[in-house]
Amino acid sequence: MEQEIKNYEFKEKLGNGSFGVVYKAIDKSIFNHNILGNNKTVVIKEIPIDKSVNSLEEVEKEIELLSRVNSKYVVKCYGKFKSNNKMYIVMEYCNEGDLSKFLANKKGTFLEERIIWPFFVQLCIGISNLHNNNIGKIIHRDLKPLNIFLQKDNGYTIKIGDFGLAKMLSTAKNFASSVVGTPYYLSPELCKSAKYNDKSDIWALGVILYELLEMKKPFTADNPFLLMKKIIESKPLHFVKNNKEVISMIKKLLVKDEHLRPSILQILKDPSNIFVIL
Repeated sequence: MEQEIKNYEFKEKLGNGSFGVVYKAIDKSIFNHNILGNNKTVVIKEIPIDKSVNSLEEVEKEIELLSRVNSKYVVKCYGKFKSNNKMYIVMEYCNEGDLSKFLANKKGTFLEERIIWPFFVQLCIGISNLHNNNIGKIIHRDLKPLNIFLQKDNGYTIKIGDFGLAKMLSTAKNFASSVVGTPYYLSPELCKSAKYNDKSDIWALGVILYELLEMKKPFTADNPFLLMKKIIESKPLHFVKNNKEVISMIKKLLVKDEHLRPSILQILKDPSNIFVIL
C-alpha cells in the first residue's frame, strides 16, 4: 500500500475531513492500474502528522479500517504514503460529491420516495457491513450527510466514508465512552456522555432519514448545549410530509432509549419496510 507523492497530480480541493484536507487527484503511476482500471481519478486525504503518538495512531487506524472493509457501500481505500510530515490516504473518488451537497442543491423542494428509500437501504447495507463483519464490529460514530458520498452511473450509489472517528469493538458487548461526532447527529446517550455502542449509528441514521424526508434537521437550536438538551428531551420537529412508511421508520430509529432502538439487521429484516430491490 505504500506509494509516493510524485505518482499523483493534485487537482482541486474538495473539502475538509475529520483530520485533514481532501483533494481530487490523478494517479499518474501504474501502481493502481489493476485496481482502478482506466479510471485514474482518486481522492487523496492529506493529514498533518504532529509529534503526538495519538495523532499517528488515529491516522493509521483510519487507514486500517478503510483497507479492511469490503463493501459496495463503503468508500474504498487504495493505499497510503508519507511526505513532509504528512500522511496521505488514497481513496475512491465519488463523482457526485457528498450527500450534504446533494441536499443543498435540492433546497426548496422535497425528495420523492423513489429516491429516499434507495438511499436509506444502501446506507443500511453499508452500516451493516460495518457493524457485522469478520474483522470486528466497527462503529462509525460520525454518520452525517457530509460523510456520505454519491457515485452516479445509471443511478446513485451511496458510499459511507470518513472514518476519522470510527471505533472498532472486538465484541458486541464492548462499549466506548468518549463524546465525539457532529452535534446535530449525536444520539441522546452521547449527549449525556453515557456509554454507547452501535445504536448511536442507528440514531444518526434516523436523523439522516428525517433530513431526506423533510429537507431539514429534526432537532435545531441556537447553541450546542440547547441542541443537546433537545436531543435528550424533545420530540423531532413536526412532520410536514405525509409519508407514513418513512415516518414510521424514523420513529423506530429516533427512540431515546438505545436499548429499544433496532439493530441494523432488524431494520433490514423489518417486514413493514417498502425496500426497493437494489
